[in-house]
Amino acid sequence: MRIAANMALQRVAVLDKKALRMFDVAAGEARAQGSVEVALGDCLGACAQWVGVVAGKVAPAGASIRNAKLQRFSWELAPLASPTLGEVARHDLSVSADGARVVTTNWQSGYVTVMAADTGEKLFAAGESIPSGAAFSPDGSRVIAGAADQGDGAVLLFDVAAATKKTFPMEVLPPPAKKHPGLDDAPYYSAFSSDGARAALSNETWGGRGVAVYDVANKKPTWSAVLPASAEECEDWFAFAVAFAACDRVLLVACPGALRAYGADDGRALGEVPIAAMGHGGFVVDEARWSVWVAGEAPTRHALPAPWRDATALEKPSAKKPSAKKPSAKKPSAKKPSAKKPSAKKP
Repeated sequence: MRIAANMALQRVAVLDKKALRMFDVAAGEARAQGSVEVALGDCLGACAQWVGVVAGKVAPAGASIRNAKLQRFSWELAPLASPTLGEVARHDLSVSADGARVVTTNWQSGYVTVMAADTGEKLFAAGESIPSGAAFSPDGSRVIAGAADQGDGAVLLFDVAAATKKTFPMEVLPPPAKKHPGLDDAPYYSAFSSDGARAALSNETWGGRGVAVYDVANKKPTWSAVLPASAEECEDWFAFAVAFAACDRVLLVACPGALRAYGADDGRALGEVPIAAMGHGGFVVDEARWSVWVAGEAPTRHALPAPWRDATALEKPSAKKPSAKKPSAKKPSAKKPSAKKPSAKKP
């Protein structure tokens, strides 16, 4: 994404190719606080302590950045240690909550790779096919990512807590069972719920665009949906941002020109909000104002419908009770005794 937020500080950062711009949003509107130049970049990552840009020259294939540098700044735009990461995914960067680690895809190894944020040291790496969209769980103990190849693709779950210098435990999760365009040859974007219990992955593939939500403890998909696509997107596949909101009861999904909402438990469609300029830049959630900030030259705030946040509006419809039938006025007819004669027994 090209937008990141620290709502505790009421700050929103936006990446505009060669500049990182900082805005104060305490008044409910974006007020410019300053900017710093960065090398060409397409992706932001952030935590409570800092915001960072994956910067450098795009490789010929277009999906990675060679000799990428993680340019890091405080939320006041003070420069911090900025390590070199190697050749990494162009659009992927997730930061652990404590700011000590980052995870992305290393294109030289083809693995999901966890690195030290201040030095770029490679700590753990594993994967298969072409992974993308790696994201940390809130407690940093898990990483989830999607993998693409010319076959089926896959969803990968990594155990950071059990990782060592030699091993980075990884499991391939079951694919979404229904209503999904497939996992093959696709870029991914992923996000965990605030409690780490669920993870959502969006992707775009030959079959179209889709989103799937997984139960992390049970390591199984709970629901999935097909998202709207356009002919233009098929020429430039991109996984749009997703985020949990309303105390993890709602999943917000970016779509071309709109933001869609689904019940996080069961995937019930709750509606959408038209958002001009919604695109690859992404969005961040402002729970206090029940809004989202959308990336642009300056971040723009869009209020979300109140029913999406209202717990009662998200309850499943109660099952209809069977209507009570009135007793029939007709008396049951008395059954006549059988006319069968007793069989005669031979002496």
